[in-house]
Amino acid sequence: MFPILDSMLPKTINGVVYTTGPTPGSIHATGTVTDWGGVNQTIQLEAGEYSFAGTSSGDVKNLYAQAILPDGTTVNTSNGDQVSFTLTEPATVTLSVVARNGTTVDADITPILTKTK
Repeated sequence: MFPILDSMLPKTINGVVYTTGPTPGSIHATGTVTDWGGVNQTIQLEAGEYSFAGTSSGDVKNLYAQAILPDGTTVNTSNGDQVSFTLTEPATVTLSVVARNGTTVDADITPILTKTK
């Protein structure tokens, strides 16, 4: 499961205020984005297969969840999209909620990370 970022919130980054959303694990973002950025947490994951999804409400095209894998690959998800990735060994992964630069956002997202194998 995506780490709960409640202890980091509220936080204002590049014109966007990130606060605890209406449901457990959700994040609300509102504001006009002045540069790329968001709230993030670096975690250690075991080797295995993972499913990553972000369920959004509101402005689903401008608020998304992101995972940066050890090889630098970026995986993005929003609006219920589900993506998968595999780690062949334990690794550090950065998980983020990001608003698209140059847009105005007012939306909630609930990122979900699940180990499937």
